[in-house]
Amino acid sequence: MRIRLKEGTLYGYQFWVGAHYCMGGILINEKTQVLDTDGNVIPGLYAAGEVAGGFHGTFRVDGSGLGDSFTFGRLAGKTMAELIG
Repeated sequence: MRIRLKEGTLYGYQFWVGAHYCMGGILINEKTQVLDTDGNVIPGLYAAGEVAGGFHGTFRVDGSGLGDSFTFGRLAGKTMAELIG
């Protein structure tokens, strides 16, 4: 629900969080390459952020989701850049 404040051009939004983080997910290696069920790299497929599972195990520290996204997103980008030269 968007709520216009009485003065100015600012708006406020009222919302509720249903699920804010997913545990588990896609298995990756240290280069963020996605692994198949046998642990083999799937060529050209990378995962980063919440979709990549296993980093925190069964529990995570609050506020760490953004850090995961930045860290593993950068690793995925570097790995892909190395592959294409």
